[in-house]
Amino acid sequence: ILAEVTLPDTAHHDATTFALHPALLDAALHATDLGRDDVADGPGQTALPFAWSGVSLHATGATSLRVRITHTDNGGVRLHLADPAGQLVAVVDQLVMRPVSADQIAAAGDGDTPLYVVEWNALPIAADRTTPDVTTWAAVGGHAARWQWTGATTHPDLAGLVSGGPVPDVVVLTCPGGPEDADMPQRLRATTEGVLACLQEWLADDRFAASRLVVATQGAVGPRDGLDLPVDLAGAAAWGLVRSAQAEHPDRFTLVDWDGVELTPSRLAAALTSGEPELALREGRIHVPRLTRATTPTQPALTGFEEWGPEDTLLITGGTGGLATLLAEHLITHHHIKNLTLASRQGPDAPNA
Repeated sequence: ILAEVTLPDTAHHDATTFALHPALLDAALHATDLGRDDVADGPGQTALPFAWSGVSLHATGATSLRVRITHTDNGGVRLHLADPAGQLVAVVDQLVMRPVSADQIAAAGDGDTPLYVVEWNALPIAADRTTPDVTTWAAVGGHAARWQWTGATTHPDLAGLVSGGPVPDVVVLTCPGGPEDADMPQRLRATTEGVLACLQEWLADDRFAASRLVVATQGAVGPRDGLDLPVDLAGAAAWGLVRSAQAEHPDRFTLVDWDGVELTPSRLAAALTSGEPELALREGRIHVPRLTRATTPTQPALTGFEEWGPEDTLLITGGTGGLATLLAEHLITHHHIKNLTLASRQGPDAPNA
């Protein structure tokens, strides 16, 4: 099957912002239905993309495609995408389609699809549980002294730790927050740069291979109901950074957010050996994050449009993109909004600003 697809002129300026414009790819996929009587098992069904393999991109910014579709032995299709000059844009070695009925599609949008939120639940650990695997502690960083209740020795950094003898079973990195008088962007950079340098040093030194590094924050995440616990935005950024390191190096790092209330070292040690990658210590109790179903409102949420008047000033982020343009036009023509601020990365330099 051969097909030609092209973007409308009004969308050409968006082509360079995508590796392959999604509308162009979607148009190419429509041609896969041609000559595929075997895709749908019965009336009222349509075939939707299900499994992709061997996807490779060779050029970006295409506004038109010449599409060649061939069938594979197991019922899939192979796509060869080129520009009008014949230069290769992308290849899909195999795309497997899956028949979906109209009832299935309708059910997907009936409002019953569950939404999930993160809740912090108590971690059940017996009060008398001991952990012989964790026997020695150390703390490094500018706030290391706050962790002496664990029996930890304190050191300014990892270099000072290894110069003092064998590496303990658990090393707590008290998350650096940067200068107290610095603004938030400076503190965030100082925190993430400090944590990143420590993670890299930890992974590069074989002396740390048998130990666990605990990255500790205060107020970055976790439950805070009834607690006078300030929000640590720089620490929250560090959590995101360490999560990436955890994905690359399982069982090497643990994230702990502490409210400053001490608990027994044995309970903390038990929590660290539980296999949980993230912990929140609150008033002597240990909490772990879990996904739970969100409670959805029984009444549809208001759009907010009905609360805005013509003299209100509205901000649209990504304001020079295609969807933002349509939204701005709707606000002007239907709600008579007079003051709109359109913010975008390119600003007035955007093609259709």
